[in-house]
Amino acid sequence: MKCLIVDDSLAMQCIIKRSLAKAGYNDNDFRMAIDGVQALEVIDSWMPEVVITDWHMPKMTGIELIQEIQSRKMDVKIGMLTTETDSRLIKQAQEAGALFVLHKPFEDRELKHALTTLFKDVPIDNAANFKKQKAKTKASEGKLQTLQLPTIGKLNALLKNLSISHLMVERSHSLALNYENLPYVIAIFSERNKNAARAMCILDIHSAAIFSGASGQDGAVQVAHIIESKNLEQKHLDAIQKIMAGCASLFYDPISKGPLEAKSVHLISKPSERLEKLGETAKHKRLDLVVESDLLGEGQMIFMAVADS
Repeated sequence: MKCLIVDDSLAMQCIIKRSLAKAGYNDNDFRMAIDGVQALEVIDSWMPEVVITDWHMPKMTGIELIQEIQSRKMDVKIGMLTTETDSRLIKQAQEAGALFVLHKPFEDRELKHALTTLFKDVPIDNAANFKKQKAKTKASEGKLQTLQLPTIGKLNALLKNLSISHLMVERSHSLALNYENLPYVIAIFSERNKNAARAMCILDIHSAAIFSGASGQDGAVQVAHIIESKNLEQKHLDAIQKIMAGCASLFYDPISKGPLEAKSVHLISKPSERLEKLGETAKHKRLDLVVESDLLGEGQMIFMAVADS
C-alpha cells in the first residue's frame, strides 16, 4: 500500500507514521508532503492509494486538497487529522470526501479505529502482519462498536481553542448525582442528521454556571449569581450549547465513522427516575470530570455513552 501523509509539521508527520506502524502498516510505502500543492505533485507522480492530510496548511489547505482530488476523480481514500473543532467545518470535510476527521491531539487507538474506514479494502503488504491484523480485528469486533468518549487532553485543547483557556478539566472518581446541585443541564449527542441519542453530558449547577460565564466580562459575578439563584436563562443554555457543539467533534462513533452532533441542551430542575438511572451508568461507559477555574470555581461534569451497540 502507498500512503501519503500531508502535514506542514515534520513532527506530526513522524507521529502519524508511527501510529500507522503500530496499527500494523509499517511495511508499506510512505511519502510526505508539507502542503496541498506538494501533495498533488506526489499524487500525480506516485499515485498513492491513501492520503492522510492536515487541514490548515500554507499554499493549499487540506479541504482544498480533498476537493481537488475529488474533482480529478482519483481513486484515493482520504482521512483528515486536524485541530479544527467547528462542527460545521468538520461536516464540510466529510461531505467533501474525507472518510474520517480525527481531532488533534489524537491517541493511537483513535487513529487505529479510524483507519479501519480507510484500510478495510486495502491489503497490508506484509502477509504476517495481515494475519495478525485480521486476528485482532476479529477478536475486537465488538469493541470497535464502542463509542469513544472525548479525552481530557482534547477537552482542554477545545477550551483553549474557544478562548476560555483559564478553564481546565481533570478526571474525577465516579461522581454521584446530588440533588443539592439541581438544576442539572443535560446535553444530548447523536449521529449527524439522526435523532437517536448516542451520548449525553450531565453538568451540575456549578459547571453549568462556569461554562455560562466563562466567556463573559463579568464571568465571576455571573457564575456566583447563577449558583445562588439556581436559575439558568436561555442565554446561559446557548453558551453551553456552543461549548457542547465543540465537544461533539471530540467523540468518535465507529457506527457512523465520525464525530457526533450536539442535538440539544436542556434543564432537569427536579429529581427524576431518568436522572437517577443515568447516574448509575457503568464506569466503562462514562467519563467523570471536575471543571476547574481559579476565577470561576469548580463543578462536576459527566460524559456517558447511552446507546452503544
